[in-house]
Amino acid sequence: MSTTDPRFTRLCGKQSRPIKYSMKELLEKLPQILGMMPQIISFLKYIPILMILAGVGYAAYYYAQNHKDPYICVNNQVFEQLRIDSDVYVFKGETCVDKKHVE
Repeated sequence: MSTTDPRFTRLCGKQSRPIKYSMKELLEKLPQILGMMPQIISFLKYIPILMILAGVGYAAYYYAQNHKDPYICVNNQVFEQLRIDSDVYVFKGETCVDKKHVE
């Protein structure tokens, strides 16, 4: 199909437009774009709230992914985790009791 074929021109249209026409169109629409700025700016006040909510959500996700039971039972002895971000456990008692047997 040649580039002079009317079907080709109709389907593809002009591929390149001179820059002066694009700038002219932009300048014609500039007052309309600037008129929308107060509406756009009114939504910017929600960004800090969204950032705080994202931080809280991430903290909850991080806690859920990394939370471990602070107590473990080894050889029927109870050990408590020293700190939440530590793998060090401290001896707390002699006898481990399963939760099923407490109730």
